Amino acid sequence: MEINIVIKTGNLYEEINKNINYILSKINKKINIIFVSYDSKCNQNLVYESYGEYENIKVVKYKNYNYGFIKNFIISLKLCKYITFLDINNIKEINDISKIYTDNEDILILDLENKKEICTDRQIYIYKNKFLLDLDLFFDKNILEFDYLQIIKSIYFASKIKYIKNKNTIEDNILIGGKIFETFTKIFINNNIQNFKNKSFIIYIYDILNFMDSYNLYNERKYFVNEIKKVILDIPIDLRIQLESPKLYYLNNLKKDNTKNLFIVHTLYHILLAVSLCTSNEYKIFDNHIFINKTFDISDDLIKKLKYIFKKIYIIDLPKDTTYIEELTYINELLENNKYENIFVNNESEVKTQYILTTRLNTDGKIIYVEDGMANYYNIVNRKFGMEIHLANTFSEELNMNIEGIDLLGMYSCIKERYFLYPNLIVDKLKDNKKNNKIEENLLNDSITILYSNKIYEIKNNSILIALEHSSFFYEINEYNLHDYINIIEKISKYATKLNHNIYIKYHPRENNEYLNEFILNNDNMFLLDKNIPMEAFFKDKNIILISLRSTSIITFCKILGPKNAICIQNLINKNKDDLYTAFGKLGVFFPNSVEEIILKIKNNV
Repeated sequence: MEINIVIKTGNLYEEINKNINYILSKINKKINIIFVSYDSKCNQNLVYESYGEYENIKVVKYKNYNYGFIKNFIISLKLCKYITFLDINNIKEINDISKIYTDNEDILILDLENKKEICTDRQIYIYKNKFLLDLDLFFDKNILEFDYLQIIKSIYFASKIKYIKNKNTIEDNILIGGKIFETFTKIFINNNIQNFKNKSFIIYIYDILNFMDSYNLYNERKYFVNEIKKVILDIPIDLRIQLESPKLYYLNNLKKDNTKNLFIVHTLYHILLAVSLCTSNEYKIFDNHIFINKTFDISDDLIKKLKYIFKKIYIIDLPKDTTYIEELTYINELLENNKYENIFVNNESEVKTQYILTTRLNTDGKIIYVEDGMANYYNIVNRKFGMEIHLANTFSEELNMNIEGIDLLGMYSCIKERYFLYPNLIVDKLKDNKKNNKIEENLLNDSITILYSNKIYEIKNNSILIALEHSSFFYEINEYNLHDYINIIEKISKYATKLNHNIYIKYHPRENNEYLNEFILNNDNMFLLDKNIPMEAFFKDKNIILISLRSTSIITFCKILGPKNAICIQNLINKNKDDLYTAFGKLGVFFPNSVEEIILKIKNNV
């Protein structure tokens, strides 16, 4: 058994020299001694040195003393399995340390009131599945703020509990019953009931929640947040945003520079991608604005969250009979005199979008295209906007601009670079030399957490999600029949519910013909999801199966969870092998030829 003993010293060499003979007489090859100096005069953050001829004595110099963070650093080095911490004044306890270690315990919570029974320092840790945590520290009512984060890290790394006790308290019984996290939460809240309106404390909560998010502790996070909400009835908006979407608060408090960017969006999916870029290191420090072309319902809660990311939010929601001149005049007034260094656009084929691009871009700025969703992976020719462009060009003198017809999104002549989830799948279609960037998985995950953290827990694991097509799709493209599509969805759902799986169904955000409502209401295991929340909010970090025809959510599903449980039912509706089939095939999406193949996959994977 090999043990690391970390000894903190103030005046490093003076203290070592006083005790070095005793230390050398007690240690053996299985024990490493690490002296930690926190002399503020040290001009290097960390310096490793060998002390004399002894390989198992090392020195770590730390520029600014904060012993809590030093401990976390030492643990993270993974130098060996067992780690304990001593003060130089308690150096004689080295002789007794090995007595408390066993090879078959994952966590040992110590009550150190009886020093005769257990001789060691106040905090003991074991790295990698074996952790020792000092109970005195855990229940210290005057604990320093940064230690809460240390405790929760220790709790996370523990999988089993063995408790050596000398007293019988309520806290003891709770710990023995396996309620260690619940106990931590109650102590945290009770000790800090006066701090929850303090802005610096809210920022500290961000660190705790961010740790939970980084290790996928969603059940613990939900419990933690709910307990705080129970106690703090009048939650300030800062704290509410921090609890539900901590990264939102963090982004809002970053220092901005004078660079102004504009994001033009038309859908909830576009908003998701816009937030993804705003959380990236490249753009998060800028003064970002967002222009929402409102073709969908947007909740007040979402608007409040967007206010933490974008300095200005512009929403255009005009009657359908508004003329081009009226619409563009309104946009002109809405955007005031703002000029932008960068403008991000998801769909540049609309006249009003091109108007903004040509009138609001700073002379040194650039237009950046961000993926529109399925349109980029499917061979869509500009039919919808052809008449619009024709009409707009009749006003070309008044508009003082030329309108471009776009055959493939991302091909507008003024675009300088582009962002895609999978640029390698479509770069062959974009026959130009413009820079194509990839939207990374972590950025997409961050945007989902920021905007919809309160929705992530709404569905159960091992469920089936079905993303429905907009009914207009079946009227516009003759090869697809809505009646056949409905029959297939109903058949899949009936089979799956017989297997006792929950089925969650979501309409397209702009769908007004809710063609499956009656069927859903008549089945106990079927649930309707809010169509105004992106599907990505529900399947993040879940073990589920996604079924769709050509929803953008298949693309994001593969990005976040991989293609294993992504199912496209195109072969059941239309056997034609188009660009979408090719793209999805490259991703590894499953294309069943019958409902029976889908049911077999559900049996094997869920």
